[in-house]
Amino acid sequence: MEQARVSAIVTAFNGEPFIAAAIESVLGQTRPLDEIVVVDDGSTDRTPAIVERYRSRGVRLVRQENRGSSEARNRGIAETRGSLIAFLDCDDLWAPEKTEQQAQQLIDHPEVGLVTCDTWWWDAQADQLEVRPLRCGATQSAIRRRLAVRNYLGNPSGVMVRRSAVEMVGVFDPAEIHAEDWELWRRIASRFKVSILRSPLMVYRANPYSLTRRQGDERPDGYYALARRAIRSESLLWRPLLVLHALSWREYSKTVYARDRDKRWQYLFHALASFLCWPIEETSGKLRLVARALLGERIFTAYKHHARIGPPPPRRRHFL
Repeated sequence: MEQARVSAIVTAFNGEPFIAAAIESVLGQTRPLDEIVVVDDGSTDRTPAIVERYRSRGVRLVRQENRGSSEARNRGIAETRGSLIAFLDCDDLWAPEKTEQQAQQLIDHPEVGLVTCDTWWWDAQADQLEVRPLRCGATQSAIRRRLAVRNYLGNPSGVMVRRSAVEMVGVFDPAEIHAEDWELWRRIASRFKVSILRSPLMVYRANPYSLTRRQGDERPDGYYALARRAIRSESLLWRPLLVLHALSWREYSKTVYARDRDKRWQYLFHALASFLCWPIEETSGKLRLVARALLGERIFTAYKHHARIGPPPPRRRHFL
C-alpha cells in the first residue's frame, strides 16, 4: 500500500446537515487517506465553518464560487497529488474498508483504471437501508456496452480512479450537467479495464435536497440523449436493442417522477412503456410500478401492508 498515495476529494454545496458525517467516514478509513480536500462549491450555509473544524486532522478546505459538481471535482483533482483519487459527495458516506479495498485492487491490477463497488442505499426519511448491487455485466465488453445505455458503475462516491487514467482521457465535462460522472466513466472504460468489488463500500443517502431530486424530469431526458449519442458508436447489430434498453430506463425514471407528482395517467403510461421496451431487467420492479399505477397508491400501500411477510429490518451498520 506504500506504493500508492490516495487522495480524497469531498465536494459540498450547502451540505451543512451532512458534511461532518461525510468527513468522519473519510477519517475513519481502515487505510488512512494521504490527502483530504473538501471543495466547497459556493455554499451559503455553515458548511465551510464545519469543515474548518477538521483542519487539525488533516482536512484542507478549498472554496470557490458556485460552478457545479463537475467543476468542483475538477478543482479537487487539480488541488491534489495522489496517484489514486477517491470522490465523495457530501451527502454520502464511505464504509470503513472502502479505501483499503479499492486501493489494493488498483495496486494489484495496473491495467484497471477505475474500481467501483456495490452500494448501501439509505432512505433516512423512511428509515430504510438496503444493499443495491451493481449489474454491470461479466466481461469488459459487456460493461462497455452497458455503459452506452446507463451509468451502471454508480455515482462518484463509490468510485476510485487512477490519476494517470484521468490525465489520459480528461476530467469531468461541465457541459454534461445530467451525467458528467457517467460520461467520464465511459471514457475511462474505453481505454482501461474496470473492476467491480462485490461488497457495499459506499452509503448513498437518498434525500430530497440532492441534485438528482432537484433536476426532476429533466434528468431522464438528459440521460437518454447521452445514451443515444453513445449507442451510435456500437455495432449495427446491437443498436436497436440498446436504444430500447435506454428508452426503458428513461420511462422508468419518468414513472417515479409522475408518481411523486400524483399524475396517475402519466404514471401508468410511463410504467407500461418501461416494461414493454425492456421487460428482461428489473422485471418485478417495473411490474410493481404498473400495479401501483393501476390500483392507486392508497390501495397498493394498504395491500402491501397486509400482505407483507419478510425478513426483519437489516441490522444497522456502525458507519450509519
